[in-house]
Amino acid sequence: MQRTLILLVMVIAASLLLGCGNSKSGSAADGDGESETQDGDTDHDQDTESADQDSQDHDVLVDGDAESDGDSQIEAEADSVDPDPDAEIADGDSEAQIEGESVDGDSDGTADGDSDSSEREAIELDGDPAELGIYIDPITGLYWQNPPSTSAMIFSDAIQYCQDLSLGGVTDWRLPSISELRFLIQGCVNTTKDGACPVTDTCTKTSCWNGLTCNGCGVGSGPGPDACYWYDDFTGTCSWYWSSSRVSGSTTFSWSVVFDEGKIAQNLTITSSYARCVR
Repeated sequence: MQRTLILLVMVIAASLLLGCGNSKSGSAADGDGESETQDGDTDHDQDTESADQDSQDHDVLVDGDAESDGDSQIEAEADSVDPDPDAEIADGDSEAQIEGESVDGDSDGTADGDSDSSEREAIELDGDPAELGIYIDPITGLYWQNPPSTSAMIFSDAIQYCQDLSLGGVTDWRLPSISELRFLIQGCVNTTKDGACPVTDTCTKTSCWNGLTCNGCGVGSGPGPDACYWYDDFTGTCSWYWSSSRVSGSTTFSWSVVFDEGKIAQNLTITSSYARCVR
């Protein structure tokens, strides 16, 4: 009997001990469940806050883009505004100036740029050009001495002769270049100003001379007075005339035109030829 009671007490005690253990386990489980629930709630709250922040950020970006678009639209509208009328006037003035320059350039009338525009300026003479001994070329506007020098002279004297010349109040005379002197050649196709002979102001070397194209058209066949190869209105000795163009690389030769042959030739500067001055 006593043994039975002892066993019963032991069973009861064991049951109580088992009950307490299960209770602690349950509590721990409940605690874990609550912790998990709280963690889940915290994660959910954080996700919600992130979502809200993302939404706010997106709204800010959208608003910013909208403002940017608005600025762009304003700038675009500003760009579309009509340009300053003064700017249009300035452009018009520029165009007019360019056109004016083009007209001025065309009105120069210089063939191949042989002379500058100052040589073509009309001047007031002291009388009739023909009576003053001046021929005004209607094509080039050049003023030519007519008649020319009455005597032949060496090259250096010819230069000085023209510098000292005064006709009709005009004092800026000079010896013509080879291209200018070629303007006077008439009736010899190869040696006129546009002829095939290569000798010009820009080609003054000995190698520029070509016997086939620069050697003239023969003596006594010109269309001018005394069968000379110059203008009908010209007077003077039909012979060799100096140009101011030296043979390139030479100190002893200059280019000349032989008007009784229509020829372009090198001329020794210490020999004598005539001078017809120009301005």
